[in-house]
Amino acid sequence: MVKSKKISESDKNKEASSEEMTKNNGYYVETIKTQKKSFVSRILVPVFICLLCLALSVCACALTVFYVKRLNQLDTELPFINILTQTSSPTSSNTPMPSNTQGTNNNSYSGNDDNNESVTTIYKNKVKIEVIPFEVNSTISDAVLNIMPSIAYLRCRFTDEQGTFMTEATALIISDDGFMITADTVIDHLCYERSNELKENSYIEVCVNYDYSNLYFAKVIGRDKVNNVALLKIEPDNPLQFIEYGDSDELILGETVIAAASGNNSNKGQVTAGIINGLMYTYNDKILSSSELPKDDLYMINTSAFMSNSNNGGALVNIYGQVVALTVYSQNDLQEGFYKAIPINKIKEAAENLEIKSYNEEILPNLGIGIYSDTANIKITSDDQQQLVDVQGIKVAYIGYGTPAFYSGLKVNDIIVSIYDKPVNSAEIFFELKNTYLTGENLVFVVYRHNELTNDYTALNIIITQDKVR
Repeated sequence: MVKSKKISESDKNKEASSEEMTKNNGYYVETIKTQKKSFVSRILVPVFICLLCLALSVCACALTVFYVKRLNQLDTELPFINILTQTSSPTSSNTPMPSNTQGTNNNSYSGNDDNNESVTTIYKNKVKIEVIPFEVNSTISDAVLNIMPSIAYLRCRFTDEQGTFMTEATALIISDDGFMITADTVIDHLCYERSNELKENSYIEVCVNYDYSNLYFAKVIGRDKVNNVALLKIEPDNPLQFIEYGDSDELILGETVIAAASGNNSNKGQVTAGIINGLMYTYNDKILSSSELPKDDLYMINTSAFMSNSNNGGALVNIYGQVVALTVYSQNDLQEGFYKAIPINKIKEAAENLEIKSYNEEILPNLGIGIYSDTANIKITSDDQQQLVDVQGIKVAYIGYGTPAFYSGLKVNDIIVSIYDKPVNSAEIFFELKNTYLTGENLVFVVYRHNELTNDYTALNIIITQDKVR
């Protein structure tokens, strides 16, 4: 009995130990479960929610894009749209018109007695877009083909104590027997001062039709240093193609032009295109008839067509291949990318004068006024206010913008009666007197100006500083 009791106590101890181990193992299991649950709630659930939100956002964006595209497609493809309570008339006669564009609905069947709404049908034109293939504008290339055979290549050689030098330039052929024009600045260093004669060991070699194996030696026929024109002559083997003159007075701002030249390492010449971006005018002294309309004188052209040294003496050409100006190039004259050219009307007149007078450097004075050819007779009140006195003079017909007369205060219809104390009673005497004064000198005009308030003439002294003709 005692023995069995001991066994039972031992069993009890074992059972107690087993229960304690079960409790410990249970705590361990619960801890693992708690950790697993914490990982799922803290990590996996937020990640899943983020992915779900991202998927919903992508779907929403896709639906929005699809909806917008669908609306645009309906707007462009549907022939008409029914709009309530809006009125408009059909815009195309080719679209069938409804029987009543504004009024009750004329359907033969209506399931609703209140179906009497005002309905307007707006017809929308279908826009048909035609894709036109790009085509090269052949106008410029045609003009180039027309002018390039009339472009001559100049090679100016000269020798001095420092050695032999060469410059390239361009000339324009103006006759089939070899006359050509270029800028005087091209050959100025080759000639003796105030002369057309070439210096010793100086030559002007000319190539025509881009045949560089056959060079001609040019002779200087005439030089106009004032207008920057030189007239040359060669003896060609065959008749030459000469330029076609355009009308430089008809040029307008923004007109397309081409600068054509030879040389500059291009054996067939070079061309650049641009626009007319400046027309500079002045007004040279003229005698006008009573019916003649005054006109400003174009003396320089600005263009955006790029130029280089070989453009000196070249051609500025319109889109018809006609020469409208003689291009001149100088680094000193280059202003903000604008290149200069002398109007061909001025060049042509200067070249014709060189056939009569082969050298010109005379600078004429200019006031910038036009005067009437007829003598003006007016009556003024004498100094003692007792009687009217007859006075003769010349009437101012026009004053050019930016000229000395413009800035002097002289006005149109003023009567010039004397220069200083020398009376002026004819246009010829006026020019004879004013030209005795050089450019830069002051002239004092005695003029009478009509006063509309008193219906009388007021005597004025006008001081004008003469400028040179441009």
